[in-house]
Amino acid sequence: MLLVAAALPGRIAAPALLAAYCFSAGVLVTATVSYAVDGRIGIGSLIGSAGSLIMAAVFLRAQPSRPA
Repeated sequence: MLLVAAALPGRIAAPALLAAYCFSAGVLVTATVSYAVDGRIGIGSLIGSAGSLIMAAVFLRAQPSRPA
């Protein structure tokens, strides 16, 4: 999903990348919590979810403000 969003034209790529990072963060946070419920630490899913959440926040901050 991230690769497809990155390959889109510029105007469409930013919202598509934001959606892809949010989706991947949700999947990876679910995996991290699943490991935590079992009493383990899934370091790969923890790092991936942190990276996805950070990139989603970066895309949200970088969006130009549009007048209402």
